[in-house]
Amino acid sequence: MRKILLLLLILPFALFLFGNEPDGSYKNQNDSVYFSGDKIIFSLSGFGALSNKMVGEGTFEINDRYLIINTGEYSGSKSTINTQPTESNKTVSIRFLNDDGFALPGVLVELLSSSNKIIQRAVSDEMGRIDKSFNEKINNVKVSLMGYDGLDFRYDNSLDYTINMIKNKVIENKVVLFEIKPDGEDSITLTLLSEDFKAGKDLKKALEKSYQKALKTNRLGKRFKKEYISVFYNR
Repeated sequence: MRKILLLLLILPFALFLFGNEPDGSYKNQNDSVYFSGDKIIFSLSGFGALSNKMVGEGTFEINDRYLIINTGEYSGSKSTINTQPTESNKTVSIRFLNDDGFALPGVLVELLSSSNKIIQRAVSDEMGRIDKSFNEKINNVKVSLMGYDGLDFRYDNSLDYTINMIKNKVIENKVVLFEIKPDGEDSITLTLLSEDFKAGKDLKKALEKSYQKALKTNRLGKRFKKEYISVFYNR
């Protein structure tokens, strides 16, 4: 009896391991995951503290119960930077706009040195602007706002900046880790374990460590049902 129960528990993962990996489109309301070969596109929200939508694309592999996604450059909408020659190189001038082109207040701006040490912080005003005196030590800028796609960029004091911020969290050039469980014939359950997974020298140990850490935070999984359509991008 125990052997039968054990077999029932490991069979779903065995199916993954022997080639029956997920393929096609899986959805949960407005959330979506698309698998094609070793490629993946995802648009997900609602995992624990993750209130905004997390989007990305790349390649994936399944290792035991883990879905490991190596994200690359995202081809969908993301925050962009536009520049123009400054009227005064003695001032750091940055303007922020939202998806609709309106001023975006409340953006946290960190002015950083070449070693990313914080020199000064500022928050965009009601007009979506910050104007601060230039410091020669400023080399990099980091901008962030809850629910929006943040940016890091090299600062040039001969330019003024206009930044259009997109209301998604774009994941690029990082490894995203999920626990994946088959749930019936046409569904899977995903639990986010890490948005920036570091494998180190011992992959198995690192996977288990991320899993145990997620257990302590009581992260809940989300069930995705397969949709039998050709392809979709939910961006």
